[in-house]
Amino acid sequence: MKWLKFKRSFYMVIFIMFSFIIISKSFNAVAEDTGTTTTECVLKSITTQPDQKLQVEKGAKTNVTVKVRCKGDRPAVGVLVDSVLTKHITSIAVYPASAVTDESGKAIFTVTGRDITEAEPAEIRFSAGDLRTKLDVKVLKTECIPGSIKIDSEQPLILEPDKSGNVMVKVKCEKGSPAVNVKVDTFIQEGDKKIAISPAASLTDESGTAVFTVTGKKPTDKNPAKIKFSAGNLKTTLNVKVKPSAQ
Repeated sequence: MKWLKFKRSFYMVIFIMFSFIIISKSFNAVAEDTGTTTTECVLKSITTQPDQKLQVEKGAKTNVTVKVRCKGDRPAVGVLVDSVLTKHITSIAVYPASAVTDESGKAIFTVTGRDITEAEPAEIRFSAGDLRTKLDVKVLKTECIPGSIKIDSEQPLILEPDKSGNVMVKVKCEKGSPAVNVKVDTFIQEGDKKIAISPAASLTDESGTAVFTVTGKKPTDKNPAKIKFSAGNLKTTLNVKVKPSAQ
């Protein structure tokens, strides 16, 4: 009986050890297939795409991909990547300031051109642990072809005689950035005796906006007065109603 008990115990121990070995191998295989986490990863390299140099127009945005790799050329997953502006910090903006790498070892940042860089480019330094890399950013003058014009004010504009209201006209380039220093002309199509506008023309500011002042002269009765705003071939119209003064 003792021999049988010993034999059973011996086989049980062998079975448990064999099961443990199989489970351990399976766990390791799964861990290898699911990528490399920061606890398993010895950081090897950090690179940017585009590599080392970037050009962006003033007012435009573009993405920069930072890639972090572990030894063995595996993606570094869940690694914190920091960004710091080190040269001409007012010429560009970077968002976010920090990001965590995804399953492919990549972190995405958005760079916005603010001011044109002259002789020397702006510089961003990206870091992950002890790894460092830098990206030179040149901000170019926007090659703007006006693509849209709109009135950024309520329609219609309602006034009383001798009362004034401001009208903001926004012009954008075809690529969507603000159209700066673009001339906006005005023309009163209907009701030139009912309203006045000043100035007759204006240049857009840094936000692509030109501001005009409309003054009521006489009540417009049934039909509103109309002002046409134009920037090159782009046109838009504003209706203006002048109501009698409140008694």
